[in-house]
Amino acid sequence: MSKKNKILLAIIIGSFAIAIILVYFFSNNKKNIPTDNTDQNSDKQSTLSVEKIADQIMLFPAISPDGEKLFYFSDANSQFFSFNLKTKESIALSERLEILPEQIWWSPQRDKVIVRFTYNKAVAEKFEGPFADLNMADNDNAVWLYDLLNKKASRLSSNIENIAWSPDGSKIIYHYVDFENNFDNIAIANPDGSSWRKLADVSYPLGAKLGFISSEKVFYYQYTGSEKEEIAPTQKTEIMIADIETNKTEKILDAESATGIVFPNNNNSLAIYERIKDDSFSLGIFDLEKKEVKDLDFYADLDRITILNSKLIAISIDNEKNIIHSIDLKTGAKNQIMTNKPLPLSVDDWLFDQEQGIVYFTSGYYPYRINLTKDNL
Repeated sequence: MSKKNKILLAIIIGSFAIAIILVYFFSNNKKNIPTDNTDQNSDKQSTLSVEKIADQIMLFPAISPDGEKLFYFSDANSQFFSFNLKTKESIALSERLEILPEQIWWSPQRDKVIVRFTYNKAVAEKFEGPFADLNMADNDNAVWLYDLLNKKASRLSSNIENIAWSPDGSKIIYHYVDFENNFDNIAIANPDGSSWRKLADVSYPLGAKLGFISSEKVFYYQYTGSEKEEIAPTQKTEIMIADIETNKTEKILDAESATGIVFPNNNNSLAIYERIKDDSFSLGIFDLEKKEVKDLDFYADLDRITILNSKLIAISIDNEKNIIHSIDLKTGAKNQIMTNKPLPLSVDDWLFDQEQGIVYFTSGYYPYRINLTKDNL
């Protein structure tokens, strides 16, 4: 072999050896590269099975107060039903209504519903159902209260944009907006719309959240500006509290840093909220009495937050994996719960059984559940 060929062979062997070393180095170090914030957001991890509980489509589901039934609307039957979780039996709660609901707000006792739909005058008059109204025009925005016990319906104002029920089901609060006549306020009324009164004038983001903190207080969002034509997507909003008896209002948080808020059951002095911190989403606790903020050192892009068994439950949904985060509000301990199979989920249909620790949700409008115990929480 010539000297030139020996040098060429040495170069080839040396290059091959270097390539092997580099492959080994990167393959071993790749395992140590963090791909997400799992370690930061959890002290332990667990995986739970997802159980499909029925082969029937359930629209706008709600869980009964005792956790034994699911209530839902059937598009195929145009009826409301209850589904017994033990016997798997469905019972019709209404006649055929001939409507296509766009939104439904269930009362806490599940004996009444408020329904929003587009009014079909020809269908309503042909079937002479409970929603037939000679004063409504075709394609009107229709908002009705339907009593599932006496099968009677009461028409509400079509200018109602958001609705929340009081804990005892005796009142509703809502955003009333009529830009043509310059009405924009938060109001409270009986469920059928009677005995209404204004709680606060607002410049309110359409579709923003509002709700009862307790039987005495409500919260809502509002724009910082007052003139409608000055409202811009970049304008800041605030989260407000209103006293139902006195109508006194108070700002508690700037919505620029609080994107979602939930109040623990039976504790209206604390607010759990999601905020933007260091260009990430972070969870915190706001003490309404002390006006103090406690950071939970938890960073994630969340879809839902709630309180279950005295623990904060936060849900992240994506196409590859669905994660349930549990945070003990007393100790700060974190747990990350993975589902055993990814499913396309509807974030609006997550239901929580506070007593049993069960999470219900829909995928493709079919109902599923995950059992959360004290051990895996």
